Amino acid sequence: TQKSTEKHGPKTRFYKERPLVGPFSLGGILPKPRIAVHNMPDRRKASGEWVRSWTITSEQLRIQYHTRSGRLWTSMVDRCTAGTRAQEKAKSYKGCTLGFSGYQEFAEWCQSQPGYLEAEHNGNYWCIDKDILFPGNKVYSAETCLFVPSRVNNLFVYGDKSKTTYPVGVSLRGGCATFSMTCRKDGEAYIRAGFRTVEDAHRAWQVSKISDIRKESTNPRLGDRLRSALLRRADIIQYEHDHGLPTINL
Repeated sequence: TQKSTEKHGPKTRFYKERPLVGPFSLGGILPKPRIAVHNMPDRRKASGEWVRSWTITSEQLRIQYHTRSGRLWTSMVDRCTAGTRAQEKAKSYKGCTLGFSGYQEFAEWCQSQPGYLEAEHNGNYWCIDKDILFPGNKVYSAETCLFVPSRVNNLFVYGDKSKTTYPVGVSLRGGCATFSMTCRKDGEAYIRAGFRTVEDAHRAWQVSKISDIRKESTNPRLGDRLRSALLRRADIIQYEHDHGLPTINL
């Protein structure tokens, strides 16, 4: 699970093209500056097909518009393609696959999903998530995906477990085990220290995580699937805590 920073509503980016040198320089004619406008409202062609993007060109510049679903689709394909920047940036995307037959199915699915066009107080769109319903899932599909607020998404963000021998949420600081978690204040992580053993630190982390998940589940804007999934996660961690078991996956 990764953090989302995608703002609600259209977002414009300006790209100033570098001069081209060599056989592709178009006879010395420089390419036009390009403006990309993301998160445009979804639209259909006259044929009924959903539109991913369209381009308007003038003598001075080229403007490329991307719909909300089109941008999401491009991002998902990137996450599911080996060797892309997305997979290099986040190891959790390695091995991911697409369960949608294509963009048309995905765009149609988006229109009926709770949270698809929802935005938070900071202007961020809700993000698409593939593993809150099914922990460890690697398939983006209609059955496994849903849209979640970044506050909920951040509850399940944790570091690379291959870099530590400690349980989720626990680290060693100043000679004593400490734990960290995503708190409820603006979704930011904070550190609580002073635990003598790894087990005590992890159990305290479990208690805080259970509380945070259950609190977020009371958000009236959440759909029933997401709310039920959150409560199931909280119940699983509660069971692990009560039976002295470590939480392995979020």
